[in-house]
Amino acid sequence: MKKDGPIVVIEDDADDQEFFKEVLSDLLPNEIKIFSDSTAVIEYLLEEDCHPFLIISDISMPKMNGFELRDAMLQEAAIVNKKIPFLYFTSAWNEFTAEEAFKRQINGFFHKPNSLEKLSEVLSDLIDYWKGR
Repeated sequence: MKKDGPIVVIEDDADDQEFFKEVLSDLLPNEIKIFSDSTAVIEYLLEEDCHPFLIISDISMPKMNGFELRDAMLQEAAIVNKKIPFLYFTSAWNEFTAEEAFKRQINGFFHKPNSLEKLSEVLSDLIDYWKGR
């Protein structure tokens, strides 16, 4: 894990993209890479010089949902060996999605907060944890 690497946000909703970008920009200086199309993420992560600090993904997305994306990532040794923390932030919060999420070697499963303040609190705690602060 490269603590100064970019934070990758995989989110198809434009408003949620802006919320994540705004909050993360306030919390740390790392570059923020936002993908609205989850199918482009694998190619990006396979780049040799790509070493993200953290991946935040939605579950409900067109083309390739968050579960399919994580499954595809786990099939690529070059991605797995980078040891990038992977977190789901989703509105699809129920017992089924939680069970499916944790089958996929994730590092967290969170309900998308409905305010910037709450999102900031949650992300601040997560970043402090992963930065070792």
